[in-house]
Amino acid sequence: MQTTTTDLMTVAKVRDVIELVGGLVGLLGVGQPSLRSRFYEEAGRSGVYHPDARSVEASAD
Repeated sequence: MQTTTTDLMTVAKVRDVIELVGGLVGLLGVGQPSLRSRFYEEAGRSGVYHPDARSVEASAD
């Protein structure tokens, strides 16, 4: 799957992709914030949460 910065993924699609790589949704939902942050960093992912819009601007290396 190749995406561009203009592609938007639904929550369901993001969960589907995560499930394909090992079912991490449950672990990331209950893990400590510092451990989740480290996981995303080591996986080459980052994001900025916008609380007013309740959205995340995500990027990948």
